[in-house]
Amino acid sequence: MKKFYSVKLKERNEQIPPFVAKHLLRRESPLINYLAENKALKFVHRKKTDTLDCFGEEKHLMVGKLKYPDMWGRKTRMGFMELYINMRIQQQMSLSKGST
Repeated sequence: MKKFYSVKLKERNEQIPPFVAKHLLRRESPLINYLAENKALKFVHRKKTDTLDCFGEEKHLMVGKLKYPDMWGRKTRMGFMELYINMRIQQQMSLSKGST
């Protein structure tokens, strides 16, 4: 297993739960989705540094990086925190649409 991505779960006032970060990474990243489908993905939450590390089997990781050279697909300008904030805004909008 080789470490290929690391996410800081606490930044300023935002504290992201690890299960939300895993869900968001699987949903938004085609590379991580490919690795999860092939059962070649492992998440490790390091509580001391409050980071979530992504590990992948080298064979699938190499093929995945060839298929998906960008981590986030077409959203190359967005980082993890921007994706998280975007997801929270979408949730709030869907809640407000459902109540009217």
